Amino acid sequence: GNLATWNTGLKNWEHLPWHPADDPTDFNGVYTIRLVVEGQDGKTVEDRVTCEVGRAIAQCLPGIAISPDKRVVMRFPEQSLMHPFRVYTILPVSSVGEETPPVPAGTEYLGPVYRIREPGDKFIKDVVLEFTPASTELEKRQLDRIGVGQYDTEARKWVRLNTTRTTDGMKFRTVLTELPTPKAIYALLVDATKPRSMVTNEAGAAIAGITPVSASVL
Repeated sequence: GNLATWNTGLKNWEHLPWHPADDPTDFNGVYTIRLVVEGQDGKTVEDRVTCEVGRAIAQCLPGIAISPDKRVVMRFPEQSLMHPFRVYTILPVSSVGEETPPVPAGTEYLGPVYRIREPGDKFIKDVVLEFTPASTELEKRQLDRIGVGQYDTEARKWVRLNTTRTTDGMKFRTVLTELPTPKAIYALLVDATKPRSMVTNEAGAAIAGITPVSASVL
């Protein structure tokens, strides 16, 4: 049965009456839920389950999924999903017990390697995957040598994705039409010799919430 409702993962819209816009609840990442039951004789029994908390995305509205460290964002336009709702998590592989794939020769990682769930999801519209590296990581780097990579778990190799970057080099983006199976693993890669990204003037504005026209019309 349902013992409780956890109001989390609902930051993409106002969910009344349980989750108003100013609700500070914003769990994101890996958590352990603990249930303790005490009997009439005073004895207790405890059970635990580990779960991942992500962001709920609605098919009819724009939304974002974001990693707990705020370095990686998936931007969903409205009507991009093939389901009414989906939940997506973007977590460093180190936090979910996954092995970090080997880095290709002549390449290094720029920040953590991330795993996105759920693998196998296909999108009706393009979904933007956006990386924001720390400014200290960009020092003395050639920005055009930085690009987004996707790890092919069956071929055991990194696949370079078409990558654009903002003029200041603070955001690197690629477009996703689906999440690969059996695992969707992504990272920023720095190549020692070849250019891997190009500059774009696209602003990449954050997804904004929808304001009701009136009390009864959205």
